Amino acid sequence: MKELEEQIKTCKEKASQDAELIKLEVEERRLKIEVQRTALVDSEKEVNLKLREIEMKERDYAIQEKKLAHEIETSQNAARLEALKQLVPKGSSADEME
Repeated sequence: MKELEEQIKTCKEKASQDAELIKLEVEERRLKIEVQRTALVDSEKEVNLKLREIEMKERDYAIQEKKLAHEIETSQNAARLEALKQLVPKGSSADEME
């Protein structure tokens, strides 16, 4: 009977130790998952930051493109005006041309 009680006590201790070990393993896995989740969140933030930088550059390029197009148009208009001035004889007015 004493031996049976000793075996029961040993089994209870082993079960308690096993339960504690399982709790520790579960906690370890939870912490690993939390670390991975945090790394993913950080990666997502980094990607979003890069996307914002790209969007800002795209806007800057679009603005520059519009400015260049305006400058080209202005330059072409000035060249056309000069060409027209060359066609009109000096000393005559536009009214006389009609």
